[in-house]
Amino acid sequence: NFNFPGLARVVYPDGKFLGNYSVMATGTQGMAVQITHAENTQLFYCQAVPNPKLEALMTALAECVPTLAVGTFKAGDICCSQFSQDGEWYRARVSAVSGEFATVLYLDYGNPETVQLNKLRVLPAKLMKLAPQAKLCSLARDENELDDEWPEAAEQPFLDRVQLTEEDVTMLEVDQA
Repeated sequence: NFNFPGLARVVYPDGKFLGNYSVMATGTQGMAVQITHAENTQLFYCQAVPNPKLEALMTALAECVPTLAVGTFKAGDICCSQFSQDGEWYRARVSAVSGEFATVLYLDYGNPETVQLNKLRVLPAKLMKLAPQAKLCSLARDENELDDEWPEAAEQPFLDRVQLTEEDVTMLEVDQA
């Protein structure tokens, strides 16, 4: 369970931040989270850090990948998908199938990708027990603001700040509201 409605201070390695914002999500309170994928201020995914359960799951998944069967998948199916950027395998949900391709959403990171069907594998039941670790979030405006919508000018600075690399992880410190 992962519920952190509360005040978030977006913290960057260089010490700069956009400000303090309310984070709207469902799940656990008072924790550090990593932004794993961002579309805009109203649609981004976070994951608790540190996350030893996910680390253990990823180790177990890597060990069993060579033995996993290629399956037939349809929208809604949970599977294992090979991510094109790093060649690693991750838990995913199929959102659409078209011809030889499937669009998947990586359950523990929140990013979508279209992959060839031969890059999907049947996920063992034991690796489905851990709830998806990517939690859908949005930044809420200050309650004193007249408009709930973020100005377009705020979107790009937010996205620029949350571009992720191995060395530059964006963190949110979330305090209970």
